[in-house]
Amino acid sequence: MPSHHESPEGTGKTGAGLAGVLVVRKDVRRVSIRVLPDGTVRITAPPGFDIGPVIDRNKDWIGRQQARFSACAAEHGESEHRMLLHGQPHHLVPGQDCLVDEKAGEVRYTSPGALKKALISWLREDLSGRIARHAARMDVAPGRLSIRMQRTRWASCSSRGTISANLRLMAIPPELREYIVVHELAHLIEPNHSARYWRLVMTYYPGFAEAQQELKKYWVVVERSAIWKQIQDL
Repeated sequence: MPSHHESPEGTGKTGAGLAGVLVVRKDVRRVSIRVLPDGTVRITAPPGFDIGPVIDRNKDWIGRQQARFSACAAEHGESEHRMLLHGQPHHLVPGQDCLVDEKAGEVRYTSPGALKKALISWLREDLSGRIARHAARMDVAPGRLSIRMQRTRWASCSSRGTISANLRLMAIPPELREYIVVHELAHLIEPNHSARYWRLVMTYYPGFAEAQQELKKYWVVVERSAIWKQIQDL
């Protein structure tokens, strides 16, 4: 097994003036660098490799990425400590039951575990209706609906027709969930992302390009959310 060690390292030696570097030490040939949605710089490098010059060479690009992610968060009112639901930030309020009060901008809950179960139930009901409606329009027969908390995608569709949906879809506006459903059902007709596939998606969701851009922004916002991170860890 290759060696694998993760540790946060400061950037004081580099002169880059960056805060938050996570270094993953692996037996790799090339150094890779990513900026995570929370602004952390993640570098994968061989053991003993000096990351200082890498950060210095890429500091302008890093700064642009961090600024882009911060701008995405600012569009949503810096809502890291509120719960994003249906595209809007809500306050979490302890209560006697799990429910959403849209007028008050509140999500009431009895416990974190109960809230997660309620979110799963709400999303299943929401997506089931959308899937049934679009499956009829597109003349496809999807399989079962699975709800999990994937770390890298909003949803996927297996070769057997199982749609695996990310629970964090509850965070985004309903019209973007609509697009996700069309996107995944289209894979039952075209399994890849060919030009033919995108023409099919456009037929059933003409604004797919704009939806994709919005989803990228929401992914950043949800990744930065302290509350959604807590739900992820339950």
